[in-house]
Amino acid sequence: MSFIRQYLISARKKAKMSQAEAAKKLGMSQNHLSNIEQGHRQHDIGVHLLWDLSKLYRVPFQYFFYGRTKKGDKSDEYE
Repeated sequence: MSFIRQYLISARKKAKMSQAEAAKKLGMSQNHLSNIEQGHRQHDIGVHLLWDLSKLYRVPFQYFFYGRTKKGDKSDEYE
């Protein structure tokens, strides 16, 4: 699941949120979100967290798996 890590960071930055701001909205500490993004807490990355992150960052759920919205799309942009 290390590929998800780069998409988590990318989506947060594109949403123009700091880790502290995102963590507060998710109800977790900034340190905890940092550990998730850095791959130190991969077991904490579940469907519910990814769903919450997709809503918070306004990206499609599949962005965290493909880095794009459509399977054939080569960019890492999302709608």
